Amino acid sequence: MGSLIERYKGSNTEAQAESSNQNKPQVIQQEVLLLRQEIDLLQKGLRYMYGEKDINHMNLDELQALESNLEIWVHNVRSTKMQIISREIEMLKNKEGILKAANDMLQERIIEQSGILGTSSDTLIPQFPFHRNMESDYYF
Repeated sequence: MGSLIERYKGSNTEAQAESSNQNKPQVIQQEVLLLRQEIDLLQKGLRYMYGEKDINHMNLDELQALESNLEIWVHNVRSTKMQIISREIEMLKNKEGILKAANDMLQERIIEQSGILGTSSDTLIPQFPFHRNMESDYYF
């Protein structure tokens, strides 16, 4: 009885392996067909986007797929642009903080020097802090 069960299990697995081997080419062919259709649709969409073909020759499904892809691409481009702008703003804020700290330090030095050199009548020391004019890159 045990040997009969073992033979049944062995033949059943062999039959399944044989049938799956026969179905493999069909599954692969279907997958290849789907991938080719997707590639054709994408290539067609690219040709239309670059103006190589007249968009009036696309059917409704193709136009909807193209519209959907374009919306996704626009969203991705805008997201990337916003990330870059945010990084630039952060870098500029950091730079502003560094420049303000440097300006404060320089103003303190000027005040210290004006206290030391304030008794001399031939030196001209301003009584106001220096501010940078952004348009001309000069301090006044």
